[in-house]
Amino acid sequence: MKNSELELRSNDIEELISMVHELPRLTAELEQTVMVTRSATVEFEGIEELVKYDENNMPILSVPDELSDRDVILVLLAAMGEKGLKSGDIGMRMSLSGIVSSGYASRLSEMRREGLLAKRPSGEYFLTERGRRVAQELIARLSSKVMRNEQL
Repeated sequence: MKNSELELRSNDIEELISMVHELPRLTAELEQTVMVTRSATVEFEGIEELVKYDENNMPILSVPDELSDRDVILVLLAAMGEKGLKSGDIGMRMSLSGIVSSGYASRLSEMRREGLLAKRPSGEYFLTERGRRVAQELIARLSSKVMRNEQL
């Protein structure tokens, strides 16, 4: 485990006390974030070659070239694990990954009809068992290609 430091600064003692009381909540949130990342990495071997996480632990594709919208959606949802992503968040993650797609919402509908995705009442899309199998095959193929290119 890497060494980490935490520094709290305040000109007001009451504010400092308040910050100290917030530490358990912040620690719990951080642990949850780490668990989500680890679960995606364990379930989808090689995903760390394709996805980086931003400061909010949200996925950004690090290899967007030559991927279809469908493939991008599969990798993004695999990276999120059970948590899933709402449609707008998928669009934003695609955009932050350098992928411009106005038709991703149609892909979500198609993939749902094909049984690759499901949608919670709260709006998050997530991979079904079939979707996880397809995503695992895709991630294995893509990460192998990335690793071969890095060796050249």
